[in-house]
Amino acid sequence: MSTSAASQQEPRQSKPGEKAAPKRVLFIAGGVGINPLISMLRQIALDFQTRRHSPEFDIKFLYTTRDPGVENRGRILFLEPISKAIVGLGERAELELFLTGNEQENGEDYVRVSDMNIPFKRRRINPGDLLEALGPVEEREDVVCYVCGVPGMTDAFVEILKKAEGMDERNILFEKWW
Repeated sequence: MSTSAASQQEPRQSKPGEKAAPKRVLFIAGGVGINPLISMLRQIALDFQTRRHSPEFDIKFLYTTRDPGVENRGRILFLEPISKAIVGLGERAELELFLTGNEQENGEDYVRVSDMNIPFKRRRINPGDLLEALGPVEEREDVVCYVCGVPGMTDAFVEILKKAEGMDERNILFEKWW
């Protein structure tokens, strides 16, 4: 069950001349919190591929998970379908991958998945990453965020997003994976 950061407030109403659709959709997944978000991304990609619906919004996908080690990175949960969906959506979609727990390891800073090299950062998602992913302040009221991960991460990220200048907290939806 999704929860809104402002579930007690009235739904945001479109004003005359205002687009009801978001300008940007921001997905933020931590570990197994990827599960509900991959379903949404797959549907957007399927709609785009079958031309039933071409996304009129940008997609930014931030995914953080524990680094399983160089030999197992290609098996990161749902990384292959996420990457394929992002590539299939073209220039309107972007993936940022963050791997934690193995900061001392040397080597390439990318994960090889199928025929793609997916770059990653060796750290956790930080507040600056979230604010950058929201885009320009003047466009943030039209950004929709979906956050899913462990409760501590989800709570912290939702608070940062709610306090972000220009952000409409009714557009912040989240689930917590225990």
